[in-house]
Amino acid sequence: MAKGDVLFKNGAVVLADTVLFKSDVLVKDGKIAEVGPDVRRPREAELIDATGHHIAPGFIDVHVHGAVGQMFELADADGYRKIASTLAKFGTTGFLATLSAMPHEQTVAALETAREFSRNSGGAKMLGIHMEGPYLSPEMAGAQIIGAMRLPSTEELEEYFGVAGGLIRIMTLAPELQGALELISALRSRGIVAAVGHSNATFAQIRAAVGAGLTHSSHTFNAMRGLHHREPGVVGAALVMDLLTAELICDGHHVAPAVVSVVMRCKPRDKVVLISDAVAALGLPEGDHDFLGIPVSVKDGAVRLKNSDNLAGSVLTLDRAVKNVFEWFGSNPSEKISLRETFMMASLNPARAIGIDSAKGQIAVGKDAEIILMDEGFGIALTMVEGRIVYRRE
Repeated sequence: MAKGDVLFKNGAVVLADTVLFKSDVLVKDGKIAEVGPDVRRPREAELIDATGHHIAPGFIDVHVHGAVGQMFELADADGYRKIASTLAKFGTTGFLATLSAMPHEQTVAALETAREFSRNSGGAKMLGIHMEGPYLSPEMAGAQIIGAMRLPSTEELEEYFGVAGGLIRIMTLAPELQGALELISALRSRGIVAAVGHSNATFAQIRAAVGAGLTHSSHTFNAMRGLHHREPGVVGAALVMDLLTAELICDGHHVAPAVVSVVMRCKPRDKVVLISDAVAALGLPEGDHDFLGIPVSVKDGAVRLKNSDNLAGSVLTLDRAVKNVFEWFGSNPSEKISLRETFMMASLNPARAIGIDSAKGQIAVGKDAEIILMDEGFGIALTMVEGRIVYRRE
């Protein structure tokens, strides 16, 4: 849809530090031009009545693999468009195309496709690439392909940099692997977020990795060494090291709500990032599927390896993640997680984690107009990306 000036009128505007009730947001030339009560409507602006809705920053999903039968690892540009269009329906305005561990040639091909799509995006905007591998621990493979995992190689990484053309935003790796600290330093020097994931590292190894530039924990608790009272492991480090931002999959399957509560009590709220980790099953009927040659079964909102209890990604969307967190803790005085804070965990916090918060992740004058309208039932009524309405509920 073409870009045009829009005035959102009489909604609850979710800002980074407060909520303005019965207020307006004016969008001009793809940017947020004015915020507050009684904003005057320019003659050419479309008027959107936001009564009964939150006017909130669009969600940014920094860890999503696919949707509607498509996986970024194998999708062509049309597959990317289908995923981006689907994500927009659930309030996601920006995402990192997340690639699992794959053989070298397949990784190069996937990076080339991502670079091609980035020039002609549609729906939710592709903000870059999250490489979840290939430098992962086979001991913590989860649903990843063990045969595609390998030791860190700065030479291989340099080739990936060249192919991706500056699109790599996050790389998840296992810091305990030989050569990982040098790789983390190389990532930091290029402004790329180094994340721990699929790792059996000790607390001391994570501390050393943080010293080298590690700043992020991928799908915290899942596929990593857990917390033990004699060896705090990766989870212990993610909980107590404030330099680490912690991703969480809040679908009720990957991490129990009571454990999410532990995270909220340990981490600064601006260091928690809600992710989907959605796979191709998102938007498909429940049943048996095959993704990347791995048979999975989708049942009761969970994706598991077939004939196994092991989780294999999710069918979560970020609107549902926000709803879950607020319903779990919003009315609990011991947690005191406000709806505003919950929105920030899916917008400003991920934007800050990947260094794009100067332009995205919040409703403020001068920022990109990436806005959602969410009704009282947490349903998405409208999604705007850089001033363009890319989804409007019928």
